[in-house]
Amino acid sequence: MRYHGGLLLGAFDDDGKIIGMSFGYPGFRNGKLYLYSHMAGVVENKKYSNVGYSLKMKQRDLAASMGYDLIAWTFDPFNPLNAYFNISKLGAITRTYIKNFYGVMNDGINRGMRTDRVVAEWWINLQIDRNCEIIDFLNDVDRYSEISTIHESSCLGFYVPPDISYFHKYPDLGSKLKDAAFEVFNALFSKGYAIVAYKRGKSNYFVFKRIENLGKRIFDPIVK
Repeated sequence: MRYHGGLLLGAFDDDGKIIGMSFGYPGFRNGKLYLYSHMAGVVENKKYSNVGYSLKMKQRDLAASMGYDLIAWTFDPFNPLNAYFNISKLGAITRTYIKNFYGVMNDGINRGMRTDRVVAEWWINLQIDRNCEIIDFLNDVDRYSEISTIHESSCLGFYVPPDISYFHKYPDLGSKLKDAAFEVFNALFSKGYAIVAYKRGKSNYFVFKRIENLGKRIFDPIVK
């Protein structure tokens, strides 16, 4: 796998038992070569112990040594743990929202939900300015799918539910929220904005900001 540009990593405990893994292979889209991180996981009793973070940082270091400057993967933007880990802890950004990327999935998390995903872009050699003094919000904290007029500002915010269970409890509202996010996110992405932060606490929200030194988008919002 490594011979052809792929990368398979494992994390092991003191007894030599595997407790985590990541698997990536070369990706190519719209003229850009990158490492696509296809799978990553940690055993249940080792979650929240920085195993996943250590695997991703090792993946980043090895990818750089192999000549990659970008690692990409997809994740559910409405899963707070994933959104925070990928955007705020690792420092990835996203400029692409894809509707129902995986189609129907019947696992415990995705069953009965549309599998909307965003594409994480983890730029290895790029410093990204994420500072925002004032954030203008596009929706209300308790009425997520009710969007104000999409306007331009240095930093924009979009409130999202604090727990993925919202989409199981309120499927109709959840579907409306995903429809709204698809339209709003991609409208902003087309104007040069990227998601640069995910904030959580009393309320959870994404932060959008223009990044001037990224160039055109690599990933399309429509699966082709």
